[in-house]
Amino acid sequence: MQRVRPNWLNENDELILELLGKSGVALNKRGIELNLELNGETASYSTIKRRVDKLSEAEFIEKVRQEGSYYQITSKGINYLTGSPYGAATAGNEPVEATEIDPLDYQILEEVQGKDDAPSVDEVVALVSAEPERIRDRIRALVSEGMLAEDAEGHLKLSLGGQYLLQMFRLEPDTTEDVGRYGYVELTSGKEEVETE
Repeated sequence: MQRVRPNWLNENDELILELLGKSGVALNKRGIELNLELNGETASYSTIKRRVDKLSEAEFIEKVRQEGSYYQITSKGINYLTGSPYGAATAGNEPVEATEIDPLDYQILEEVQGKDDAPSVDEVVALVSAEPERIRDRIRALVSEGMLAEDAEGHLKLSLGGQYLLQMFRLEPDTTEDVGRYGYVELTSGKEEVETE
């Protein structure tokens, strides 16, 4: 799988998410700064303060204790790290459309956009690496959701909604090894359960 990154999320955000995801612990902003420094990463305290606030507003991390302001990664943050679908939100003054996007949907939209002539459903199925029937199902869903338009001959075009999604997110490198590293975290009723495949 590949990460689908909101355009507001930057390299410092990834460092913070990966630190909290790998450690599985709650840290305050100074603890994040110290642990990044110990791992050979550099980010100023003022940058960490801004990015932690932004990640918290976007619900990728959450404050677990008011005293000392300790933060832990949420299931949404873990889903981002492992390339699973997640819902975006607003982050500070940088709005992000509240939507869910699956990396497969992103790949489909990107293939349709990348063609000079409107590709047929079969052409898109041949270009995207996944189960053909699953791709066809996702194409039908994207058409019904208004992200793609299909003409009478079965050719696909990107709608304004599809163009908007491609502008709001970008596909990151393969994250297969990240699933084992971070596991899947379900944060229910304040209790954390970690499962790995």
